[in-house]
Amino acid sequence: MIVSLLAVAVLFSACGEEFNTADFNEGRYLAAASDEARRFDPPVWKPVQFLQSKAYISRYRWMYAERLLVRALVRVMPEPRQLDLFLKTIEGGWMKLPADRARMVDPIDGYREIWEFDASIDSSRPSIGPVARHPYEFSIRYRLANGEIYWDRGKPSGKSSGYRTGLGDGVMLSKELKLLRDYDFGVKSTSRFFSTFLVREEFADGKVAADLVYATFSTNGQLTIQRDPFRPEDVFNYPDYGYAVQYPNAHSLRRWTITKYFSPAVEEVIYHIEYHLLDHGITYRDDNFGRYYIVRMR
Repeated sequence: MIVSLLAVAVLFSACGEEFNTADFNEGRYLAAASDEARRFDPPVWKPVQFLQSKAYISRYRWMYAERLLVRALVRVMPEPRQLDLFLKTIEGGWMKLPADRARMVDPIDGYREIWEFDASIDSSRPSIGPVARHPYEFSIRYRLANGEIYWDRGKPSGKSSGYRTGLGDGVMLSKELKLLRDYDFGVKSTSRFFSTFLVREEFADGKVAADLVYATFSTNGQLTIQRDPFRPEDVFNYPDYGYAVQYPNAHSLRRWTITKYFSPAVEEVIYHIEYHLLDHGITYRDDNFGRYYIVRMR
């Protein structure tokens, strides 16, 4: 389950700066604009760029269905425009999923947006293949009002010309990303806060560590700023889906998690993630395009 990825977008910073109390105003964290926050501006990012995907099982009233979730970063262009997801067929062609399955989920900053497909995969359809046929292979198309068309098909590998993922593989990230917040939640009745992120292991040689750098706001107006370590996971259970994923997963990603228990007075947690290459003195950072992640304790 990927719960709160609606604000998914990543920045990487070689600095490990802390929260600054001067950046807080009326109990809300305000991220200051910086050159680092512009690192992935166009044209560095393509007009359409795959971000993340996951093949999973959904359950509703004891009905199970295979689903494919795909998120992409797109450059804002004049309307009308459309994002399409294509699945590889058993004959080797491509089948377009219905356009109404695409939606914009995060406007980011006015010139970049996150779009999402979360589609049920009807595995009985002959064009897709039987339920045992994994992994799924997909490509993304971005159509503009002036007739221009942009594709993100991933890097060809043998006969493959699309991105590939399957059930039990866990989350797949774009090759341009080193780490990405996966999901988080806060439960006020138990004062429990949970967060998890994924990191690309092949670049992380030597000793590594990861920190949650966060601020909490309480009903009494108290502001607390701290940092606590994440821990790496070898296995992650998905109880809603009935299976577990081994890490590093099929896409060379490692999952890191943290669980915190706060005072019942805490209303909101605002945070970013830092991943440290200790042998190299380098810190990479995911701070949601400078906006930081905000979790209400519900």
